[in-house]
Amino acid sequence: MMKKLSIINLYNEEFKKDISYLMLDNEVFDWGPDPEELQNAIKMINHNNDLKETILNSIVGHFVSSFSEFVGKKMTLDEINTSIENGNIE
Repeated sequence: MMKKLSIINLYNEEFKKDISYLMLDNEVFDWGPDPEELQNAIKMINHNNDLKETILNSIVGHFVSSFSEFVGKKMTLDEINTSIENGNIE
């Protein structure tokens, strides 16, 4: 069953600005790294650039896992990106 997948901008109260979200049919995928944890990761990268790839891979892995759970099927990052480009997901 095909579902519409799009990117929408919504105002985020926590960040006090518009944020881009993925929308599947009429449901918003409200995902993002915890702001405090993200700041800690940035500090670690600033002190040890070798950690950058590891931290980024961890964030991407968490995103892919969370999005897969949201849509109800296991997906790869490439499959997610292709679905966004096509505007739908099977």
